[in-house]
Amino acid sequence: MVLLIPESGIGPSANAITLADGSFRLISTEMTELIPPGSYKVVITKPSATTPAQAMAKAQERANASSKPGFVPPSEEEELDSILPKRYGLPTKTPLRCQVPVEGPVEFDLKSKE
Repeated sequence: MVLLIPESGIGPSANAITLADGSFRLISTEMTELIPPGSYKVVITKPSATTPAQAMAKAQERANASSKPGFVPPSEEEELDSILPKRYGLPTKTPLRCQVPVEGPVEFDLKSKE
């Protein structure tokens, strides 16, 4: 999953689910494909659940736990369910940035250490 958050803090965010080849189609929080040009923080996560049913089961488990007496909400880092390094999945810590052009695709190249 990819999330773009305007660095200025003004304007809509955009998100997408990546395909197997890494491509994605962004949709803004205003439910359009029009993403304002500018500089964005990039947040990337890959949930540890491998299917939608597993993801729903994990969400239900968290919801059930939150209704029990003495529940202490998890921190942002504890709540993040991603197999990628946490810094990429937290808007306050991601080092990733991209520039959305006036026209054309949004591209950025991610590489992992071998």
